[in-house]
Amino acid sequence: HGTLSDSEKEIYKAVFYSRTATKTMINETESVKENAEKVNSMGVPKLPMLLFASNASGGTGFDKETWRRIAIEYISRVNGGKYIELDCPHYVHDYEYEKISEEIVEFLSDNIKRCGEKELLDCLERNEIYGDYDDFNDVEDLIEFIKTGKNNSLFTKT
Repeated sequence: HGTLSDSEKEIYKAVFYSRTATKTMINETESVKENAEKVNSMGVPKLPMLLFASNASGGTGFDKETWRRIAIEYISRVNGGKYIELDCPHYVHDYEYEKISEEIVEFLSDNIKRCGEKELLDCLERNEIYGDYDDFNDVEDLIEFIKTGKNNSLFTKT
């Protein structure tokens, strides 16, 4: 629950439980292992990757050793891959958001130094990485977004 107040935690729980055991959620749960196999069969992206994994508590569907082995085997096939196991349940971003943020900034900085800014951006474009990062033309703006959650580059574009 990160930095939520006690009141916000109660709201979070109410929203979460009102959306638990929906048809979509049940289908997702039943398909976890099959979906993991699909991802595995597609190979790995050709770009550096940072993989955070939980300690397998919180309903992963795997025992701790299997959960760890799957993640380590996958990331070992990634050129420039890094595996970080966090001692928390499955929704790692709810528990270790500060560590995740620090590790992402360090990982990006190391890869920018290693690959060069142009190569890293070309790699992201080549692999068609979409999401909240599409609007960044500047790596420093991206790193600042990761640090603060604010996209200042949207206000400086002409």
